[in-house]
Amino acid sequence: MVEDAKKTHPERAYLYDCVRIVLPTSTFQRSLKIGDISIVHTGGHTDCSSYVYVADDKVLFVGDNLFVGRFPWAGDLTVDPDKWIHALQKYLKMDIQVIVPGHGLICDKKEVEKQLKWFRYIRRRMRKLITEGASEDEVVKQSFSELYPMNYPERVENSYRAWFRHWKS
Repeated sequence: MVEDAKKTHPERAYLYDCVRIVLPTSTFQRSLKIGDISIVHTGGHTDCSSYVYVADDKVLFVGDNLFVGRFPWAGDLTVDPDKWIHALQKYLKMDIQVIVPGHGLICDKKEVEKQLKWFRYIRRRMRKLITEGASEDEVVKQSFSELYPMNYPERVENSYRAWFRHWKS
């Protein structure tokens, strides 16, 4: 990825000169607990999406399962919108005061509720269109309720295509 970024954005290549890839010494499958810190695998945005919860401080780090003020882009081939929805539902059940998203400003559960409602809407609409026999191209051209504006329409289209393929299968 670093080498690709250097090629595609040579003017920014110097930013990557000091990048050093360090492999982990500890890994986990489902969860890992270190003191009051829990790391839990959820899937969703990617098949390796996880959250970090600091119980004593009631702080939740959710990674790319939450895009605040931005379209929740499904750029990874392993995206699973049902697991993404399940992760959002799980966050709402937790004792949280502060949520740190993967993108955007720090927030609270109101943002999770907003995104969960939107994701459920998208799932309901797409599943209905799929049941009615709509093709992927027809679904992508639909006018869906906008969660947040997106400066990159191709990312919205790619996300809708990924979600369509998931729900169609």
